[in-house]
Amino acid sequence: MRIKSIDTIRGITILLMIIGNATPYIFPNQNLPIFIHWLYSLGAPTFIFLSSYVLCSNIDNGKNIKLLYKRSFQVLFVAIFIDIFYNKINPFYTFDVLYLIGFSSIIILLIRKFSILFKTILFCLVIIVFFWFQKNMEYRYEIKDPVAVWKDLIVGNWNDRWWRFIWDGWFPVFPWLSLFLLGYLFKKIQTKCIPYKKHFLIIGLPLFIISSIVIILNQQFIPREEFYEIFYPIKDYFWLVLIGLYLIIMYGIMSPNFYLPHVNEIGKISLIAYSIHLLFINHLLIPFMDIFGNNFSLIQHLIVCAIFFIIVLDCVLIIFKNLQKLKTIKFLKPILYILGA
Repeated sequence: MRIKSIDTIRGITILLMIIGNATPYIFPNQNLPIFIHWLYSLGAPTFIFLSSYVLCSNIDNGKNIKLLYKRSFQVLFVAIFIDIFYNKINPFYTFDVLYLIGFSSIIILLIRKFSILFKTILFCLVIIVFFWFQKNMEYRYEIKDPVAVWKDLIVGNWNDRWWRFIWDGWFPVFPWLSLFLLGYLFKKIQTKCIPYKKHFLIIGLPLFIISSIVIILNQQFIPREEFYEIFYPIKDYFWLVLIGLYLIIMYGIMSPNFYLPHVNEIGKISLIAYSIHLLFINHLLIPFMDIFGNNFSLIQHLIVCAIFFIIVLDCVLIIFKNLQKLKTIKFLKPILYILGA
């Protein structure tokens, strides 16, 4: 049985990620206020947390472990497909959010029978190693992704790929595996937390607001290449933002009546929505902006942003409403299956 609050929060997260991923192409030369950077930085961390929570729920509910492994590899397949055919770069270089979710899910499944104490120690070790890396290792803010060349898809530079996977890819193991583990650990203790759920909001909301205000007022961060998020890597007050955010999410999960109809529908097919918006960015938005966007005013950029957002949302909602019919179409059925529909 699906949890309405989970799908609703996941739907909100996807909306943030859609606009966040499209913004660098809609406003390529605009110095946007740091509030926008902060807002776009909330989507992916939330998505990671919810993915691990749902995985733990599936394990606890006795879902077939082989199917969960298969699902994890499906997520990795989608990540590889997106890199090769959407982004036109070699796979296993970016380590975008889907790579992290796929690999982290496999790790969780492998250690699922270990004790909560073991997983808590692993959570702490990942954070400790991250801070050691941050102090002692160089973080490459600008890394050009190699254009997809068939002979290099598997061979390529694996030393560079490995380092990105560990440290300075988009979502490397250190520290993002710890945040994935956090969602899993919360699910394990959720029942004991329900009587105290108001405390999650009482502590989380002020912490989230105050730390966010500090970040916005300081306006000190190094943007990574053309990306707008401020967690490359996670630093200083953004850790407090994440703690506050996760406490608020935990409160929302423990409040089953939290429900927004259309947003909930988007959350139910989140991987489809994620894939659709990348397809539209690469094959509709980028070509359009390359041809017409050079002389746009700020107002025109905002109009393009609104139109793109509406087109993507309408497309996703149409797919959701016609999902059962689409599954009867032979060539679409395997695609929808891979995307978790």
